[in-house]
Amino acid sequence: MTVTQLLQLTVVNVVDNEIPGGAVDGKNTTFTLANPPNPPISLNLHVNGLLLHQGPDYTLAGAAITAAAYIPQPGDTILASYRH
Repeated sequence: MTVTQLLQLTVVNVVDNEIPGGAVDGKNTTFTLANPPNPPISLNLHVNGLLLHQGPDYTLAGAAITAAAYIPQPGDTILASYRH
């Protein structure tokens, strides 16, 4: 590997089991990650251990997640893992 190739390497940060910001109150549909996932498809979002799917279950815009199919209820656990 040349010096130029080494300088072109990208550092990838990984986040595991982040709890997104936002009230889990049965009304709130918007949650925020500490960083926008890059690539966006790297986001694995779980509610109570069940994997949600981008599109039918939620949308992602930058670091903002909007619930679509299910609004998290009090006591639910939301965990996000992603690259950025």
